[in-house]
This record gives sequence, structure tokens and C-alpha cells, in this order.
Amino acid sequence: MLPGFKPLKLYRGDTFSFRLTLNAGNTAYDITGHTFICQIKEKGKSTVVATLNSTIEDANDGILLLTLPASESSKLVGGRKYVYDIEMNNAGNKQTIVNGPIIVVSDVSS
Repeated sequence: MLPGFKPLKLYRGDTFSFRLTLNAGNTAYDITGHTFICQIKEKGKSTVVATLNSTIEDANDGILLLTLPASESSKLVGGRKYVYDIEMNNAGNKQTIVNGPIIVVSDVSS
């Protein structure tokens, strides 16, 4: 399985979620027993700014739900450059499966 690239766009202070379906070729990748970590950092920096929660929705079909709660997205600042990656761990075998930039849209003041 090769790492994928997916740019994301989200609104600061909102809950953001997306589903990820893992497969190997045309076959679903069974993620039973796997764990996932998804972290956001400011581009060029090493400190984690926010973390997405991961929930395996269907292990046999490789379906993973990733959610950035509002409490985490409020830590991001519009206009700054952020990057993220999703790391899969299977019994100590770690692999980055998706990464990309994140565009953060600032709050609209009234």
C-alpha cells in the first residue's frame, strides 16, 4: 500500500470529519487490530498543534472515520500553513498512509 496525498480544507472552530477506505489494489484492506494516529503540525515545525480522533467503522472493509473536534480545530489559525499525516500501526509495523496540506478558513466575525 503506497502513501496517499489528500489536501484538506476546514473551518476553524468547526468539527471536521472524513472517511478513509483503505484497499490494496481492488481488494479491501482488513484493518482489524490496527491503530491510527493523525496529527497536524504547522508546516516546517515539529510541534503537534492538533490531533484527529480515529474510529474503525468497518475493519474488514478497511473503513476508518477521522474526526477533528471543534476543540482541536479552534487551535488552528487561518492563513497559516499546516500539514497532516495519518500513520497506521500494525503490531509495531508503522506506515504513513496519507498526508497533505490543510487550508484553514478563519472564523467570520459579525
